[in-house]
Amino acid sequence: MSEQSKNKTQNPLIHWADMTADRICRQLGDKETYTVASGITPSGTVHFGNFREVITVDFVARALRARGKKVRFIFSWDDYDTFRKIPKNIERLINSHTKKINHDLAFFLIRLPRILHL
Repeated sequence: MSEQSKNKTQNPLIHWADMTADRICRQLGDKETYTVASGITPSGTVHFGNFREVITVDFVARALRARGKKVRFIFSWDDYDTFRKIPKNIERLINSHTKKINHDLAFFLIRLPRILHL
C-alpha cells in the first residue's frame, strides 16, 4: 500500500458539514426528525451570497441524512426585507412605464367619485 493510501485510510478528510452534523447529534440527542432551516430575503439582484445561505444548510442536512437521520429542510424566500438599494435598471423601467402609470392613475381618479357614489 502506498504512503498516500495509508494516509487516506488513517486520516480521512472530514467535511465541516460532517462535524456540524455530529455536533447537532451530540447536543440534541437522538431525535425522530431533525429540522434545519434556511431562508433569504433578497433585496435587489439575487447574488452568490443567497446561494451560500441555502447550500450551507443543505450540506448539513445531507450530512445528517448520511448518518441515518430523518431531516426536514425548511426553505423560505420572502421579499419583506428593507429596500437597501435601487436596482440598476429601475430608472429605465420607471421611465418606460411612466406614461402608462399616469394614464391608468388618471383614468382611475376620474372615475373614483362614481365608484364611491359621491
